[in-house]
Amino acid sequence: MNIFEAKSIKAFLRGRIELLPRRGRGEASRIAKHLGISSTLMSHILAGARQLTVEQGELLTEYLSLSPLEADFFLFQLQLERAGTTRLQSYWRKKLEKVRQESKVLVNRVERQRVFTESEKAVFYSSPIYSAVRLYTSTRDRGRTLDEISRRFTLSRVQVGKVIAFLVETALVEERGGYYQMGPQSTHLEKDSPHVVKHHTNWRLKALQCAESLGDSELMFTSPASLSRDDFEILRERMVLFVKDYLKTAQASPAEEVACFNLDFFWVRT
Repeated sequence: MNIFEAKSIKAFLRGRIELLPRRGRGEASRIAKHLGISSTLMSHILAGARQLTVEQGELLTEYLSLSPLEADFFLFQLQLERAGTTRLQSYWRKKLEKVRQESKVLVNRVERQRVFTESEKAVFYSSPIYSAVRLYTSTRDRGRTLDEISRRFTLSRVQVGKVIAFLVETALVEERGGYYQMGPQSTHLEKDSPHVVKHHTNWRLKALQCAESLGDSELMFTSPASLSRDDFEILRERMVLFVKDYLKTAQASPAEEVACFNLDFFWVRT
């Protein structure tokens, strides 16, 4: 549910929970645990009989992985609902309207295809988890929820939320009713980019982490060899052809899981 269209905190939370798998069964209890309150109190909050404190509201924006603008709107709405005077209610309504208008401007200005800034590249290529989560959101037509991503990569919701927030901000992933799906933005690194080495290093380290628990259906091969320069060029060309075939096959393949292919072939210098 779009928070900027919600009429109240209760409506937003109930709408968001109902969009989750199995209509959000157990989600209220998970939220209560994150906020450090009882499930009974959480039920009263969702029913509109009780209100969140501002401190609980701030914790909830973290749990829901709201963007800074969404978090502002959520907390302003909470302040409005808690306001005890007409004057104070008017104050928070003006704040809400300002944020709502700002959200419309930002939505209209989102670029579907754009060049990443250096700071965005630095974040995306700082860890393989950004690419892995992005790819995982493509493994089901309607996308994946935060809980599914959290379970798949054994990460906390807070950790996943930070990754997702970046991916959504850069249009690498889109949010649709509580589900996250791969967005229109693509990634590319030029061969002379300072991030190339980091990208290769991240995934090679990931391969080493997986080496000890490699399954029968997986493959890892390392083979130092002495050979002629001519044969080196012949083998390199065969590998280039395979890489082209790999890319063609992978791009056309229905997304079911996330995998990684590493290829190294170089002269040993030291």
